[in-house]
Amino acid sequence: HMFGQGGFNWFMALTLFLETCTALLMGSVVFVRYESWGFFDAVYFSFVTVSTIGFGDMVPETTPTRVLASIYIILFNGSMAGLLGEMENMYGLRFDELVTWVYGTKEEQENELHCPEQQIKSTGVSYGALEEMEKSLDKMSDTELINLVKNSDPEMNSDNIGEGGEKEEEEEEPRVSVVIDSKQDR
Repeated sequence: HMFGQGGFNWFMALTLFLETCTALLMGSVVFVRYESWGFFDAVYFSFVTVSTIGFGDMVPETTPTRVLASIYIILFNGSMAGLLGEMENMYGLRFDELVTWVYGTKEEQENELHCPEQQIKSTGVSYGALEEMEKSLDKMSDTELINLVKNSDPEMNSDNIGEGGEKEEEEEEPRVSVVIDSKQDR
């Protein structure tokens, strides 16, 4: 969307970019002529001045260029700030799209949390049912949990459940196999 209906205004960004570049070039030409700076020094000073960084390593020496620098800041600081704001908007919208792609929209997240009938694909159990089971397990004492495990797993019995509820390994007795030859003393 060229004029910003989709969130980012390309027309405004392009206008601010061209305005900022023009301002930097115009200021640089003036500073090259009246301060006897090289072109790249003048562009550097113009950018540092308009963006309000202001390192102070280069300062206009003549009164007319000092006045011009003050007017220059007032006139073109807004275009630089607007350009930076549009760039932030563009990258912010891209980040929002990434977050939406990964996590879904707020409505999708709320529906997932508040709809017990929505099924979790991997288990086939509804989200609400899982919440209820978790609440029930939180309320149970250790003894009740041990009894629940014993009743649900026939291999578990009171002899091989430890105090913490974990299954203890049984030591197997060595087995002895005896082979009896049916043909005695041939």
